[in-house]
Amino acid sequence: MDKPKIMALLICLGCPWQSSAQVMQTTGDLYQTCKDADFERLGDLSAAACGYYMAGATEAIVIAGQLGSHRSYCLPSTIFPKQAAAVFVKWAEKNPEQWHYPRAAGLFNALSEAFPCSPRQN
Repeated sequence: MDKPKIMALLICLGCPWQSSAQVMQTTGDLYQTCKDADFERLGDLSAAACGYYMAGATEAIVIAGQLGSHRSYCLPSTIFPKQAAAVFVKWAEKNPEQWHYPRAAGLFNALSEAFPCSPRQN
């Protein structure tokens, strides 16, 4: 599956986590939610929204990658939502010019940069 198809799948599968304060739609929204997340505090809404988004989106990307012949990134065998969030936040801080993109595009770009596939893995 090529990159545009994966991006379209992610955008369609993304669920808009909503609280009374915000709706995460863009890379910038997801960045702010994940940056504010306290994964150690039970009941933290930002951590729940960020963590569930990371879990769902990374799983969707892995499934989409298995359906095609080329993968843009290769996740470690075990990646936790908190780790995916840390990778995403680090990437987003270096790429504020992409904050207006859909949140799935930002996560996809962050994971592609952090976990590139070797030619053997594609």
